Parts: sequence; structure tokens; C-alpha cells
Amino acid sequence: MLCGAGAFVVGILTLGERTISTVGSKITTLTPHRSFATQTGAAVAVLSSSACGLPVSTSHCLVGAVVGVSLAEKLCGVPNTGLDLTVLSKIVVGWVVTIPLAAAVAAAAFVLLSWLTCPHRPYNEGGEILHNATAG
Repeated sequence: MLCGAGAFVVGILTLGERTISTVGSKITTLTPHRSFATQTGAAVAVLSSSACGLPVSTSHCLVGAVVGVSLAEKLCGVPNTGLDLTVLSKIVVGWVVTIPLAAAVAAAAFVLLSWLTCPHRPYNEGGEILHNATAG
């Protein structure tokens, strides 16, 4: 748990500014009014999802809120509300790639650590270690 928290902090310290820059100015330019609406939308989405017991990503909600504000302004006829679709497409590709990539890395780490720490322990059909069994 401590390693995970440490990695999270390192990620925020090293890439946080880049993330803030992308969400705050590269997808579209955020004004104070847009920022308020974006933060409100993201907060409601996160809180609603959490209240329903759904897994939620604050980053996904924030990007979705930025897009929503831009689209709402466009529908209302506000000029210069363009979304940078190149940046947005990179974000979406990143979202699609991260879940299977994380699964593959976690599986590889599990297999490696299992092999290093208990290479001869037999498992039952449920994946539980058989404690009093001898390896054959």
C-alpha cells in the first residue's frame, strides 16, 4: 500500500503540471466560467458515481466535463469554443490502452513474484495454496 501511495505521489509531482496544462488549456481554453462549470460537473459525476458504488476516475470525469462545457457553449452559439480533437483523441487512445496494459503488467508481476516466492506450491481449483501438500 505504501509503495502504491509513493508511486502515486511521484506521478503527481512529475506529471501533474503536464496533466493540468492539457486539461486546462490544450483540449480547449478554460475561462473562469468554464472552469467553474467543469469542476461542478466533474464533482457531481464523481460524487454520484461514488454514491452508487461505481468505480470512477476523477480524470475521466474532468475531461468529460471540459468536453461537455465546450459542446454546451457551441450549442448556445458561443464563438471560439473549439475542442482540439487531436489532443482529445490522444486522451481517448490512452484510456483505451491503459486498462489492458495495466492488466498485462499486473499479471506479469504476479506470475514473476509467484514464481520467485513459491515456485513449487500446489494450488487447488479455486487458486488457494494447499498448505499441507507436498510438491510433486
